[in-house]
Amino acid sequence: MVSITPTIFLTIVIITTCYAHIDGGKAKTVENILKLLVRLSGNKHELKDHVAFSASLSHDVKNNKVEHFKIIFDKIITNIGNGYNSKTGIFTVPCDGLYVFHWTILTFPGTVFNTELVVNGVSKRGNVADAGGGKSWNSGSSMVTLPLHKNDQVWIRKWRTAGKSLHGNYWPGFSGFRLA
Repeated sequence: MVSITPTIFLTIVIITTCYAHIDGGKAKTVENILKLLVRLSGNKHELKDHVAFSASLSHDVKNNKVEHFKIIFDKIITNIGNGYNSKTGIFTVPCDGLYVFHWTILTFPGTVFNTELVVNGVSKRGNVADAGGGKSWNSGSSMVTLPLHKNDQVWIRKWRTAGKSLHGNYWPGFSGFRLA
C-alpha cells in the first residue's frame, strides 16, 4: 500500500481544487475524492490529520480607501479541517505545524493593489498587482511558509492604503495547507 506523503496530499488538493472550481466549487466533492484516495491508499491517517483550504473572492472591491482593509475571500472551494471562515476571511490554525499559504490578486487596468499576509496582526509577506500604467489587468501572487501554533490567525489585507479597487469574479484566491 502507498502512504500519502505531504507532497502527494498537496498534489491531490491542487488537482481536486481545480476540479471543484470547474465543477462549480462543490467543496464536498473535493472532500469525498480525498477521503476515497486516503481509503484506497490504506493510509492509517484520517483526513482529520490534514489541513487545507482554498477560497476565492466572488465580488469586486471598488473605491475602498480604508487602510489595512481585510480581504474576505467569501467562496470556499476546499476547507479540510474547517480552519477557514468565509465570513471573516480568517484562517484559524487548528494544530501546530509548518504551513504554506498562497494568494493571488487581480487589479483593474490603470490601478495598483498591494496586499499582505498577516499572522496575529503582524505582516509576514507582501504582494503587488500593478497595472497602473497599462490598459490591461494585472495579477500578483505570493507564497510563504510559516511555523504556526494552534489558534494563530492568518488573513490577507490591503497593504496600508495602496490600492482602492480589486477585481473579484473568482480570480483572486487564498489557499493554505499544513505541510508538516
